[in-house]
Amino acid sequence: MERILKARMIADAGLCKILQMRDNRPTVIAVPGSEGRSYQVIIRRFPGKISLECNLDMDKMGIVPCEGNKKTVCYHALAALYASAKLAGQTVSICHNETDAKRLANMSHGMVALVESWNGGKPMYMTVKGK
Repeated sequence: MERILKARMIADAGLCKILQMRDNRPTVIAVPGSEGRSYQVIIRRFPGKISLECNLDMDKMGIVPCEGNKKTVCYHALAALYASAKLAGQTVSICHNETDAKRLANMSHGMVALVESWNGGKPMYMTVKGK
């Protein structure tokens, strides 16, 4: 739960920076991390699913896959997801399982999508409401 709140705070504070867009939707977003680090999150959209790739930007040494995104969807990736939804005028809620996501979507008249880490790890679910 802490990871979800941290991600929402980063997005709500406007700290995420859109690096690339396709069809008026963000595809690459820079997200600040701990200890002054910067992460690049690549958003891939599929029917009923979003895949998030998170990489630590090591400046001159290139990029390295985020360690947190190997276990589950890291807070950097979730922050990018929240920022992307906010830009589109949508409201996103993150759930740890499909059952909770479906219940929430039923109450809020939203839709459910699988959220997975491109780097592997345990997926999550989201509900999306809005445009």
